[in-house]
Amino acid sequence: PQDDTFKNILEKEVVYQVCRLRSRASLCLWSGDNECDCAFNTWGGIVRDPNDNVVTRETLPRLIRMHDFSRPYLPSSPYISPECFKNGLHSPEEHLWGDRPHFADDFYAKSECFFVSEIGHHGAVSPQSAEKFIGSEYIYPILDEKGNASPHWLAHSTESTAFAREMPYRYRMKMLVRKVTDYVKTLPDTYADFAKISQIVQAEAVKYFIELFRGGKWRRTGIIYWNLADGWPLSCESVVDYYGTKKLAFEYMRRAYQPVYLMLREHGGKLSLVAANDTLTGSKIKYLITDALTCDVIARGEGTAAANEATDFGEITLPSKNTFCRIEWEQDGDKYSSHYFGDIYNIDVEKYLAALKNCGFDTFEGFEK
Repeated sequence: PQDDTFKNILEKEVVYQVCRLRSRASLCLWSGDNECDCAFNTWGGIVRDPNDNVVTRETLPRLIRMHDFSRPYLPSSPYISPECFKNGLHSPEEHLWGDRPHFADDFYAKSECFFVSEIGHHGAVSPQSAEKFIGSEYIYPILDEKGNASPHWLAHSTESTAFAREMPYRYRMKMLVRKVTDYVKTLPDTYADFAKISQIVQAEAVKYFIELFRGGKWRRTGIIYWNLADGWPLSCESVVDYYGTKKLAFEYMRRAYQPVYLMLREHGGKLSLVAANDTLTGSKIKYLITDALTCDVIARGEGTAAANEATDFGEITLPSKNTFCRIEWEQDGDKYSSHYFGDIYNIDVEKYLAALKNCGFDTFEGFEK
């Protein structure tokens, strides 16, 4: 709303919240809203200039300057500047989210944005967590014979059971299932097997997103994953569920965010070993890449990860496309590790799980041992 009544109500809220939060050291900037520039611009079929929104262009910046002049202000996330609107350009900051076919799809890989402030991938909750809010007798299958989500899952979805078939996010439970059937030919017989495959796909997706932006530094400058933890028991893109149980993606994320990190990145069908260094000092690194199942050495060497840069250590050739690689490196006497698996469309789940175990990366929580 653009009327004075709304702006007066908003003013009280803004002053209260800014004064409450401005002393937090972790606060980087103030954002006027979430996705309202996008909504103002095109949602509803009417094209409007979001820079005419007096709430985010006049009211909010005036109040924030009065009560916290030390931090920058972003009108919206994503922000559509006058230049972007006038020239039909993409915002340099985007929310890369949607019902996409594959996490390495061009929608992600060829995005022109510099910073992605929202990105995520669905992953099923563990069987033990699902039983707490669904009940063991209703957990599986998630979809009925007609392909519709069961009412028990819809009741713990992003919308209520009564309205789910008409609401715009009704695809989410179907998408959760499709993010498994895209990678295995048939659905598993049990929810436990379904959830394990779902968590594998999510974990690889999270890792890919982080590496896409870290490996593309400085053309790409940052990523915010949505979301870390749930405030309600459901299956979604979180890496920690409502009960505090971590999904496999949690540890994949933790490793991918190591300050100095080695990864294999694909360019035009070829793989390069890239060292992402987010510290302000260069680091000498010794690395070893092996086949996680056979322990055969694929590559070894050393190099210097330049300070605050992504450094290409050169091309790496794998024995086959479906090789699960363990990547190990030593830096300043400390040892680190990660992995690479590039053939998830043809995943052999048993071999994948065996490779995870050999690497010590099978950190599934909430499953029967």
